Amino acid sequence: MITLLLTAIDTTKQVIDSANAAKTVLTTAPPELHFIDLLFKGGWVMLPLALLAFLGLVIFIERYLTIRKSSKDETNLMFQIKQNIHEGRLDSAIALCKNTKSPLARMLEKGLKRIGRPIKDIEGTISGGLYTKMITSATGLIIGIVAYVLYHILNMMVEKIILKMETDAIEFIDLLEEPGK
Repeated sequence: MITLLLTAIDTTKQVIDSANAAKTVLTTAPPELHFIDLLFKGGWVMLPLALLAFLGLVIFIERYLTIRKSSKDETNLMFQIKQNIHEGRLDSAIALCKNTKSPLARMLEKGLKRIGRPIKDIEGTISGGLYTKMITSATGLIIGIVAYVLYHILNMMVEKIILKMETDAIEFIDLLEEPGK
């Protein structure tokens, strides 16, 4: 009986001590966590990640500016070229294309230079260029597909590790919750 009473008193003291400790923890504010602190906690791995993020941003900006520059409206150029061709001034149309810095002007210049050439020369050039483009496109697709498959293989490996760790964690918690043997 006395043992039971001493155990009850000891348990009460432990509950009071735990309540006081919880009160202290709850009254103190948690330390502020800033974004820069998270970056530093990432360790050395954050350096290549930051470099890749910066490189990706630079490539995006460069491509965006190039595409935006190339997609400007060139109706005036087309109007002037049509006018020169209708008036029989092929040299003026070619000169206009040379002096205009745009993808459309470069394409039209190449087309204007082929006026008067036999059709066989043009077909040979187109088919040779098309063949090269098809080969490079197929190679690019193969590389992309292989990279995509490899990415998913790595992703599956990571998911298996996560599943195994979760299973082990549950097993460990079950072990801790088992009554003493």
